[in-house]
Formats: sequence, C-alpha cells, structure tokens
Amino acid sequence: MDPALFPRGNVHIAAGMLAVRLQISAVDALARLQAMAYAQHRRITHIAHDIIIHHLTLDPDNTPDA
Repeated sequence: MDPALFPRGNVHIAAGMLAVRLQISAVDALARLQAMAYAQHRRITHIAHDIIIHHLTLDPDNTPDA
C-alpha cells in the first residue's frame, strides 16, 4: 500500500518520529505538529509528510518556538 493514500496515518507516524527525535511524549509531539501547521498555514498532513520524507527535520537543541 502507498502511504500517501492514508495522510492522516502519516500524522501519527510523524508524531512518533518527533517524539523519538526530540525525546518528548507522543502527545507533545502531536501538539508540535499542530502548532507547526498553524504557524506555517499548512495542513498537518503536509507537515507530517515532510517529516516522514526527511524534508523537515527538528533537532532537540534547535526547535522553533511554537
């Protein structure tokens, strides 16, 4: 199956990736995704896709304030 067919599932995958990368809870990671989407005026599914394909990476020491 093509993951692009299930963009909402990608949000959870991206949140998990952020949680591990930033060493935060999954709830906090999802909140960060939501904040990034809001701040960038983009859909959360698009932000998630960028994280999954490593187009957008966040470092624990260099995260934007959301």
